[in-house]
Amino acid sequence: MLFGILPIVLTPFSESGELDNESLRNLLDFYHSSGADGITCLGEVSESQFLSDEEQRKIVQCALDNSKGKPVVSGIWARNLKDAVAKAKEMENFGVNGLLIPPPEGVRESDEILNFFKEIDRNVSIPIVMLDHPSPSRQSISPSLVSRIYRETEQCRFLKIEDPPTNIKIEKIRKEDTEGLTILGASHGRYFYWELEQGARGLMTSTTVPETHVRIWKDFISGKKEEALNTYMKTLPLCYFMEQIPVEVKKEIFVIKGIIGSSCMRSSKRMLTDSARLQLKELIEWTDNELKK
Repeated sequence: MLFGILPIVLTPFSESGELDNESLRNLLDFYHSSGADGITCLGEVSESQFLSDEEQRKIVQCALDNSKGKPVVSGIWARNLKDAVAKAKEMENFGVNGLLIPPPEGVRESDEILNFFKEIDRNVSIPIVMLDHPSPSRQSISPSLVSRIYRETEQCRFLKIEDPPTNIKIEKIRKEDTEGLTILGASHGRYFYWELEQGARGLMTSTTVPETHVRIWKDFISGKKEEALNTYMKTLPLCYFMEQIPVEVKKEIFVIKGIIGSSCMRSSKRMLTDSARLQLKELIEWTDNELKK
């Protein structure tokens, strides 16, 4: 059910910092018209930790109301196991089709991470996508631990991988007892083709070129690997443009394309200068022209 292109939706804000519902609907329509296989809400790039509980509910409800019959996945961000279970149950009752869940912050021991996922698993009956995106406060999920969680739970049948080099880690995971596990690439699509080569079954990231990632995915699974690789290579400059500030860059791209009204963020101040915006516009034009060839 959860495979193919499942874009993570950024959270559009007005210039005053309020949730921009019209831009959110436009963004959802853009992804659906691009052929996306589903929608993911409340990812890390969605600035979820800067949203109130009520705002999170509004975003998920908007995605459900505009789902076009396709699955909606919701991220779960909580400070402790009790809150994670409560939020997971709330989102299931809300009607989402899957949950994106990272390991708890500050926990380093494999058994604790395993028990965290097992407890959530006992309390929900919809698919769980494990998020493997290590940070200073969050542990990576080792290949052997991925296997343990997969084998000892009912719903943890999916993994979103952002622990580079992702293609090598996917290869290691596939050597464990993980047959049937669906792995989704991420990292803004920077390694998408190589992830597919190692057995990934789609992409879950805040792509600004979803129609192109749909094309890569469809070409790859239909055996047109050379076409998929050529298309993938043309997306890389845009994927890497000012990679240190991905949320701002992506919002600016959507502003340039007329999809959202503002690149305002709550997570940080804007850094793009007028000259950087001009460079970005030139890169968008170059990418569009290359993809037409």
